[in-house]
Amino acid sequence: MRIKQKRLYLLLALLVLLGINHSLFAQNMQITGIVMDDQGLPLPGVAVTEKNSSKGTVTNSDGQYQISVASGSVLVFRFLGFVTEEISVGNEGVINLKMKPSATNLDEITVIAYGQQKKVTLTGAISSISSEELVKSPLPNVANSLAGKVTGLSTVQSSGQPGADNPEIFVRGVASLSTARSQPLMIVDGVERSFMSLDPNEIESISVLKDASSTAVYGVRGANGVIIVTTKRGKIGKPKVSTSFSTGLQQPTRLLDFVDSYTYALRYNEAATNDDPNVNPNTLKFSPEAIEAFRTGSNPLIYSNTDWLDYLLKPTTSQLQGNINISGGTEKLKYFTSLGILNQDGLFNTYDSQYDYNFSFKRYNYRSNIDLQVTNTTKLGLTIGGQVGITNR
Repeated sequence: MRIKQKRLYLLLALLVLLGINHSLFAQNMQITGIVMDDQGLPLPGVAVTEKNSSKGTVTNSDGQYQISVASGSVLVFRFLGFVTEEISVGNEGVINLKMKPSATNLDEITVIAYGQQKKVTLTGAISSISSEELVKSPLPNVANSLAGKVTGLSTVQSSGQPGADNPEIFVRGVASLSTARSQPLMIVDGVERSFMSLDPNEIESISVLKDASSTAVYGVRGANGVIIVTTKRGKIGKPKVSTSFSTGLQQPTRLLDFVDSYTYALRYNEAATNDDPNVNPNTLKFSPEAIEAFRTGSNPLIYSNTDWLDYLLKPTTSQLQGNINISGGTEKLKYFTSLGILNQDGLFNTYDSQYDYNFSFKRYNYRSNIDLQVTNTTKLGLTIGGQVGITNR
């Protein structure tokens, strides 16, 4: 019995020694290497950890790291904006890694007062909307497309007349005694001007600066907010031709439903009689003969029954919008050229062939953005653009 117990103790002691030796061997596995980005530049601050363990380190300013891990373990590399990588440790003592950028919105660029900045590093209240969102709304005025897409921004459109539908824009409400003094500052490609007549297909992005920290560069001019519009420019590559065409129908949101002449005359006399039961019937505005003529339509020239809204207005009207643009370039020369047309008809009927009383609007947009790399340190940008509006009133 004692011999069996001794053998058992010896076996346990042997297992413990083997485990200790394996642990000592694992702790002596030193791994070194360099972590780089997709361009081959070193990445400082990359977290390098052993999977399912508390061991870890970070890369230095040269992207170098050193860590002691067990043989056969897995190293995990993590860095903001890059894909997390896992590499199994073999017999090699050196593991170099080139990390891939993460396809997330951390790299999205937002235009700010003094250039461009990644969204992840923004500290001010800035909202941005891209061209893809603008063209989804087939509105003749691009400013009306911002409503409901940018937080803190509201638009008030007081007219639906073709060519005269520019809205009032407010950033975080009215901050002055009048609405005219509450309008935000509008910047298009670095120049102060209105953007409401631009073709949405010309616009790359619209950024709305809303708080004091983001508008401080503009001083008092930015007190009501700043709207920065950036138009599209050419990119390196073969010529790319893009076309778009949209058509739609417009109709009044709501029209009043009026009664016919007979009902109006009858109820008008009834109201006068209710106000004064002793009124003389001969002094009422509409005589019994007139009411009967309204009912039968026996004398339409004198006792007419015309629905003026139906006579003057069309039930619907058409709107057409088209654009064609060409972009491309090389390292030395980049270009973007765009031509757009808008044809917006009005709602009034025209019965006279000599005179057109209808409101209509045609607009032609043209733009050419050229970027020329004169030298390694000098870049020349040229913009030729504008719009021609023809309004029939």
